[in-house]
Amino acid sequence: MRLAKSIGGSVGLVVLSLMGSTMYGQTTPATTTLKFVTTNTTTFGSAPFNFTGDGVANFAWYTGTGELGRVTGQGISQTNITGRACRMPDGTTGVEGKLTDHVAVTRFEDTGDLLYERGKPGDLTACLNFQTGAFIEGGTVSIIGGTGRFKGATGSYVAEQEGQILVPPGSDKLQFGYATAKYTFTVTVPAGNRTTLPQTAAVAGPKELSTSSPSIQLDGSRSTSADGKALTYQWTIPQGAPSVALLGGNTSTPVVQFPRGRATYTFQLTVTDTAGKSSTDFIVVEYVGN
Repeated sequence: MRLAKSIGGSVGLVVLSLMGSTMYGQTTPATTTLKFVTTNTTTFGSAPFNFTGDGVANFAWYTGTGELGRVTGQGISQTNITGRACRMPDGTTGVEGKLTDHVAVTRFEDTGDLLYERGKPGDLTACLNFQTGAFIEGGTVSIIGGTGRFKGATGSYVAEQEGQILVPPGSDKLQFGYATAKYTFTVTVPAGNRTTLPQTAAVAGPKELSTSSPSIQLDGSRSTSADGKALTYQWTIPQGAPSVALLGGNTSTPVVQFPRGRATYTFQLTVTDTAGKSSTDFIVVEYVGN
C-alpha cells in the first residue's frame, strides 16, 4: 500500500516507556539514581490534535510487565517529515522525520506510582519507508517528574523503536499502527521517596539495642502488607551468627532468652503476604549482661 500521498508531510510516531527487566541503584546522601532497561509494545492511532497547527499527532496506549510489575500508560506524539533521505534496517531508502513534541505518563500498577516524560523538538529521529509503512525511531527523551517513588524525578531514556504505520485508502489524516521498543533509563530521584500504594515490607525492631536484660521481645508488628491482609512471620538467626533461644519465631513479637556471657546477636525477620510476596529485615542486639 503506497503511503506517500496519504501521510503527507507529517506523521505521529510515539515512544512510550515501560518499567521492567533490570534495575540497580546508586545512592548519594540526597538522591538515588536508578538505571534500568525496558521493553514494550505500543498501539497508536490518529488524535484530533497537533502541537504546531500542521500535520497530525498520534495518541498511544500501552501495557506491559517488568521487574516492577504490570504497567499501563498513554501519551501523544507528533513527528514531522524533513524530506531528507535515510536508510532502513533492511537496506531500503526511507524519508527522515524529526520529533515535533511528545508527552506521556506511565503508571506502575503494583505501586500506583507515575513517571512523566517529555520529548522536545528534534529529540527523536525517525526513518519511514513510505512504500511499506515501516519505520524506525531513536533518540533521547527527558524524564520530568512523577509521583510516589518518582516524585521529583529527573533524567532521560534512550529509545530504540521500530514499528508499522497503516493508513486506510483515501485518507490523508487517519492513521494507526503499532511498535516495539527498547528503552535504557537513567532516572534520579530524591532519596527516601516512598511508593504511592502500601508495599509488603518487613520492619524488624528494636534497632541498635544494647541490653543487659536476660530476656527481650523482638517486634515485627510495624511490617506492612501490600494488600492489607494478614502477614506470616518467620524470625531466624542467620548462618554464622551466635545461637540463642528464640521463642515464638513465627509470630510478630517473639521472645529472646540470652545465655550467660556477652555477645552480639543478629536476627532476621521475613514476612510474606497472601500473594506470596516476601520481604526481609535484620536487627542486631548487643547483650552486655553477665
